[in-house]
Amino acid sequence: DELIVSQYGGMEPSAEGSLALFDVETGALRVLYPDPTAVATAATDPDAVPTTAVAGAPRATREVRGVPVGARWGEADCAEPSGAAFAPHGIDLRHRADGRLALYVVNHAVRESVEMFEVIDASEPRLVWRGCVAMPPQTRLNDVVVLEEGGFLATYMYPGNGEVAAMIKGRFFDRDTGYVVEWSPERGHGRVTGSDAPLPNGIEISPDERYVYVGTWLGGDGAGVRRIDRVTAEVRRIGVGPVDNLAWSDDGWLLAAVHVNGVDEIGQCARPGSGACAMRTRIVAIDPALEQAHVLLEQAGEPMGGITVARQSDDRLWLGSFASDRIGVARYRPPVAVASR
Repeated sequence: DELIVSQYGGMEPSAEGSLALFDVETGALRVLYPDPTAVATAATDPDAVPTTAVAGAPRATREVRGVPVGARWGEADCAEPSGAAFAPHGIDLRHRADGRLALYVVNHAVRESVEMFEVIDASEPRLVWRGCVAMPPQTRLNDVVVLEEGGFLATYMYPGNGEVAAMIKGRFFDRDTGYVVEWSPERGHGRVTGSDAPLPNGIEISPDERYVYVGTWLGGDGAGVRRIDRVTAEVRRIGVGPVDNLAWSDDGWLLAAVHVNGVDEIGQCARPGSGACAMRTRIVAIDPALEQAHVLLEQAGEPMGGITVARQSDDRLWLGSFASDRIGVARYRPPVAVASR
């Protein structure tokens, strides 16, 4: 088994990071992007050749090592990041309706954008950059989920020039600082009704794409997870503490990384660095109806603190952090009750 990892470098426009492939058996880490030896694009790949076998295809249609490059994803005028101008944050891997395996990535470098990649070659995964969507100036995104029709939902935390004000509003006054943005190839940019919240952070979506789940990192006792009905705009909530990222388990639980002391401890881990961040984290399993919450794990400091995400694979939980130089692993012991998605 392998995991695609976002190697977070910070949220400043000058930040640098990468996407990497982690082998869970050997511990090997291979950079996928922006390493030019591991990335194929129609613009840079020397093996890209004109496609002539597709009936009616325009002359500009090309293949990248045998993979057809079809219609561009994202916005037509959004260009690929150049050189090291790449700072990934939240990522999502999902099959689109056209069958392609898509990896969407929040990028902070130079501009705020969602970068769109296709994962090809299951035996030795590689990334092909397919397009992007640039955000308006002063936008600060955190996490993203892919929609089947090619669009996405992403958490807008707060204005890019308003972090301090957002922290004050969200922590002391339980005020909303952001919301969920939506983009689709047909409708362009939009906003999910009912999604306004105090520092929206992680995001997930139900398999039928009706419900969007958002982790809120501020909001006092109300910090936790919200479920927004995209049809009726009805909102349900469960308070579990400041939530970072969300991820589905194979057995239908929503796994939330909860920063127990939130703002009080984040200063210990303000920037990515070496060692283990001391910030205390709980991994909490929540049912899709937001009626049950079970603590699976609580950890601070060595060997792994400041945990921001938990991904389940068989009987293991793989743990990531925004400020540690390691990937953690723990035994997955699911709650007794069976959740239904």
